[in-house]
Amino acid sequence: MLRALNAIRRTAQIVLVDQEGGRLGERAFKRTFMRVNDDKADLAKVASRVFVWGPLQAQWVQELGLVRKERVVVTGSPRFDPYLVQEPRPSSNGKYIGVTLKGDAVTSLPLRFMEHVFSYASADPRDWVSVGYPRHAQHEDRIWHVVAGIRHMFKILIEVSRRTGRPIVIRPGPWEQPGMYQFLKRYLPRVSIEATLPQSTYVRNAVATLDEISSLGLEALLVNVPVISIQALIPRLAEHVGGEDAALFTAPYQQAYWRPKTVEEAVDYVLQADQGQLAATPRPDLLQAYLRDYHGWPRTRPSSFQMGDVILELLDQSKGTSSRADGVSEKAHEADGSQRPITGMPSRNVLSGHDQPPRERPRQPNPVYRYVPGTVAVPTARLLWRCAFARDREHLRKYHYLDWLYPHHEAVSRTFAALVA
Repeated sequence: MLRALNAIRRTAQIVLVDQEGGRLGERAFKRTFMRVNDDKADLAKVASRVFVWGPLQAQWVQELGLVRKERVVVTGSPRFDPYLVQEPRPSSNGKYIGVTLKGDAVTSLPLRFMEHVFSYASADPRDWVSVGYPRHAQHEDRIWHVVAGIRHMFKILIEVSRRTGRPIVIRPGPWEQPGMYQFLKRYLPRVSIEATLPQSTYVRNAVATLDEISSLGLEALLVNVPVISIQALIPRLAEHVGGEDAALFTAPYQQAYWRPKTVEEAVDYVLQADQGQLAATPRPDLLQAYLRDYHGWPRTRPSSFQMGDVILELLDQSKGTSSRADGVSEKAHEADGSQRPITGMPSRNVLSGHDQPPRERPRQPNPVYRYVPGTVAVPTARLLWRCAFARDREHLRKYHYLDWLYPHHEAVSRTFAALVA
């Protein structure tokens, strides 16, 4: 793989963008470069630039010895860019209790559940089931984690529904099938399922969000919305996902969330937030340090624009040896988000990064599409056919695959225009 990347490098610039940005801490960040059958370490070695979110990740990637200091650029987190735009908050009557779920491992492709068990049975024993879990954890521990967390979330929802008339908005994870939660509306009439609501809209319009340890809670804290984590009230959680290298269990930002130890205490927190009597975080000092060190926040310049500037400057470099990548101006390395003339911006702004759905066997591209005119329409037709008739059709009817199904293009365009301004 390294030989192939070096060959590409002679005619192209390679930029490594870390989707999750080491948000779970040093051990999780470093082992993403060392996973079995993963090319991330080789990519870092040949990359013209490696984008990291905060100064701590810049330090860690250099400690790995994969990339020289001058090729590491601290950009901040692009998923925080929308929060540079001031938007009006709705009145109290228009707000809701947000419920952030992450049941992908169970709900993404339920008809292929056993096939996924089979795929993990054949996984390399040296690898992790996920970098957020300790090395000893297996696929069944992740399933246990999902079911235990959502069961306790439901317990809280049942009690909250009895004690307040506030609407409740369920936000499934990005790869979940939201239809699997539709049954809740039969039992809890004030519940709605919102799978495509923009993240910034979801957190801004909430009086509080119920969560476990999702990083979406960090976005809620950016707009002073309390986050109530259920992690501390799940019995025996440490047996399944705990331990020294358990990144999800020991996430460095977890103490910035409210962490009730019982269902009753969690309900009390929700009711306090409903009355505007709960602070956004019990640890503002910890939150401020975490956002600064891990996400380069606060900043005045959008992270995605800074990334775009660096990419455009790389493209402007004359073709030649790989050393040309070191010629990018020092201004591109500024980590404080200082204002400088916009020389360019990405054509598509990526506002968030998420885990991928359960692993599937890779499909090789069909070379016919490259040489026979008109055959590029075949993959699209095949996808549309599967959306209509396949067993997993609900999973495929998502804007991840069919952009025209996304209902919030206008709102996202307004945010982007405001960032440009």
